[in-house]
Amino acid sequence: MYKRVRWSVGTRSIMTFKTLFLLCLLTINAQASIYWEPVDTKSELTLRVDLRVLLDFKGGIWQMKMAKAIGSSEFQLMAADDMSCQPGLISTEIGPNAKFESKELLCGLLTHDGEATLWWNQGAQYLGFKHGEHYGWLKVELKNDAWHILEYAYEECKGAAILSGAKSGGAICSSVVAIERVTSNLTNLNQLDFRVRFDEAVIGVDVMDFILNATVNNASIIKLIGSNDIYTVTVNTGTGDGNLQLNLIDNGTISNGNLPLKASFTEGEIYNIDKTPPNTTINSKPPTSNNKKDAHFEFSADEAFSYECKLDLANFDICNQSIDYYNLNYGLHKFEVRAIDKAGNVDLTPASYEWNIVTPPPPPKKPDIIIDDGKVVGKVEGDKDSPVVLNNVEVLESAEVSNVIISGTIKNAGIIKDVSLDADTRIEGGKVAAKIEGDKDSPAILNHVEVQKSAQLSNVILEQNVILPSDITLIDVELRGASVNGGRLEGKIRVTGSATVIKNVILAKNTSIAGGRLAGKIQGDKDSPAVLQHLVVEPKSQLTNVIIADGVEIPKNINLGIGVRFTTIENIPTGVDLTNTLPKIDSNIDLSADPVVNGKGILAAINRIPEFVASKLTIKQHDTGYVYLDIEGIRYAVNPLQVQATSKSANLQLSIGQTVYFQTSTNIEILAQPAVQAPAALETALSNLNLPTVRITEAGNIQVPATEKMWYSGRPDLVSKVIDQENSIGLINKDNLVALIFEDELGQKREQTLYPAPANMSVLLEVADADDILQGRLDYQVIQGDKPSNPEIEIRKNNDNFLIIYPDGTQQKGSYYE
Repeated sequence: MYKRVRWSVGTRSIMTFKTLFLLCLLTINAQASIYWEPVDTKSELTLRVDLRVLLDFKGGIWQMKMAKAIGSSEFQLMAADDMSCQPGLISTEIGPNAKFESKELLCGLLTHDGEATLWWNQGAQYLGFKHGEHYGWLKVELKNDAWHILEYAYEECKGAAILSGAKSGGAICSSVVAIERVTSNLTNLNQLDFRVRFDEAVIGVDVMDFILNATVNNASIIKLIGSNDIYTVTVNTGTGDGNLQLNLIDNGTISNGNLPLKASFTEGEIYNIDKTPPNTTINSKPPTSNNKKDAHFEFSADEAFSYECKLDLANFDICNQSIDYYNLNYGLHKFEVRAIDKAGNVDLTPASYEWNIVTPPPPPKKPDIIIDDGKVVGKVEGDKDSPVVLNNVEVLESAEVSNVIISGTIKNAGIIKDVSLDADTRIEGGKVAAKIEGDKDSPAILNHVEVQKSAQLSNVILEQNVILPSDITLIDVELRGASVNGGRLEGKIRVTGSATVIKNVILAKNTSIAGGRLAGKIQGDKDSPAVLQHLVVEPKSQLTNVIIADGVEIPKNINLGIGVRFTTIENIPTGVDLTNTLPKIDSNIDLSADPVVNGKGILAAINRIPEFVASKLTIKQHDTGYVYLDIEGIRYAVNPLQVQATSKSANLQLSIGQTVYFQTSTNIEILAQPAVQAPAALETALSNLNLPTVRITEAGNIQVPATEKMWYSGRPDLVSKVIDQENSIGLINKDNLVALIFEDELGQKREQTLYPAPANMSVLLEVADADDILQGRLDYQVIQGDKPSNPEIEIRKNNDNFLIIYPDGTQQKGSYYE
């Protein structure tokens, strides 16, 4: 019996995103040798000649040993029948009008192992050579049985003929020194100038010599000006965000008047383009209607460098991340703020807020009745038009007080309901009910109080010994030790007691909670989520529709539901599952969403993974939910099924079973499984086989029930490919595997293989590291057997076949091979 299994579904390499260029430098240290080489040390055009070798004249042909050319086996001494090496043909000019000077050449071919056969022409002393499309010559003299180089000439220009007139040196072609940005560092410019610098004056430069390497849309070269060694190219930066690079492609038109350009230049400066304006949010503002003539605003943006604010009809002016206005007039006011990012993009839709400063109400009517320092017995019910003030009184056990104004310190043994509390009022003991409203600037304090059902408390401080019902409504309160289990919270909730726990509550629009501990089910508003900051979330809590700001401690075993977002990437703890916070397309995660407020979307972050940027590839999300990439008729498609925070660097990984992991620079990891690229076509094809039910497991496998105790287990290939239009849609048998032929959104016929898959992949992966490994291909069919007494996986071998019995009793056959 084998303890281990290796399972394969034909995993293939998707593509090569990284190419490693290795430059090998071979150094030859030949004693007593002379050599010449170009000034440009990067060139491979280098020749070393060993002069301490014997020459042999046989049948009019000289034999001579020579060292290999450094860095290239293509270096050769030119053959006698080479037109560029004909005796007497040394070009003094370039191009179709080339003229030739009479010089006799010694021509030959340098073989791979360093042996050279030379043709000696009437005792000539000139040796011609060729390296690729580069040419040169040297003049040698034999003295005292040793060769001496008298003159040499070479050129580095591609395609030029042999030159003359360069005595003891090289004919060097002009080259590009740099292509660099001229204009400012702003990255939202519609037009951009690049300066192109040559190492000498050149002619023949035009716009066709340049090419744009851009990840933005519709970028183009507008014009070219300049002369001599400096030229300026003006570029239209196109639309969208990305980068742009200007390079020079040598097409043979540029020269220094004599020699052509040495080579293309592909190292132009890269210009990063950001034309996406920031999005500004107002975080703190005055009430929509109040009688205070001062106003305070706080705001933020997704990528702000600076802000501009305006009030009413004034112009926008620079402001900080908050601003205060004082002694405003009564009436309607409008505040606007817009962020400006580092690229200079201005928020085109400034955040705005309107509020009304109302004329303050007349001072309250002088109370008709004031009870000071007395005892309240029985039922005391006030009148709004003739308010009663109870100041520093004692409410006895049998008393009930309502519709009055409470001030001072109240010793309560009865019931107080529907009252207003003056500044700094304190209620000790008893019960409170209905609507209890304190002063906003100096909230009342409640201690040792039992709050009755359905009560509403606002602008109060609740100390530790306050008992709250499960249907309480709290508005702008401070919890100084009192805990909440159930009910509704509104406005600003401050927690200053270390023992305070807020549990199982509904949060109204724009509620904020600062401090304390959260537990149970915390549900915010879908359109205006609550903001949480500087608090601790208990394990196994469930959060929905909230924004998590600074200072929030989140355990890994927490259920983050739909609408949970974070103010910054840094606020997302590593390892936290974000899957359920995001909307869905069918059963797949909608990657246009982002777990960060004002984020640009997970899909945009995936497309910024270095492999995709370098390869200029763009991942898209299909309207059925899968994520795909099309390359030359091949479509790679996966279902994004899980999202979590990670500390890994931006990367792309392909794992067992063609599972794909996208790791973004925004610290997000997306787990994706190979997708059935035409689920509707698969369902139709299976229905035609009387198999109407198709289920996709969490592991990405396909389950097709056949009977009560038998089903088929498959897994889609990562790719589909375009095939001939003549093929019929449906399932086919191909090399003992099942493949689905379907029609894509462009009307093209595609084929996708559906491999046999383990009935329980996780069990096989758990045992995949043993020394004894079983390799084979599984059957599609899975049978539900009786659960074995041994809870471990069992593998039975029979000749070339094997049977896997999983711990739950399911059985799956396969064919074996070592």
